[in-house]
Amino acid sequence: MVYGPAQGEDLFLSQLIRAVLAGRPFAMTAGEKYRVKELQDYVKKVTAPYKYPREIEFVDILPKTVSGKIRRVQLREMEWARKGK
Repeated sequence: MVYGPAQGEDLFLSQLIRAVLAGRPFAMTAGEKYRVKELQDYVKKVTAPYKYPREIEFVDILPKTVSGKIRRVQLREMEWARKGK
């Protein structure tokens, strides 16, 4: 029997589902953990439970193209640089 990826990992890329949110609506304190859990629970309710983001990162601004689209490649590169890949 073939099983899907474990713990939200992509079968080919071994990546977790991750959300990057722009803006800092609150101070980065112990309350952040509560807020992250609240966001994860909400996503589990409105989508399939396996699609919720395992990691949530808050940034000041998202990198965008001239036409206003989010530059996902640059987000990926920022993540790789942070993890030292």
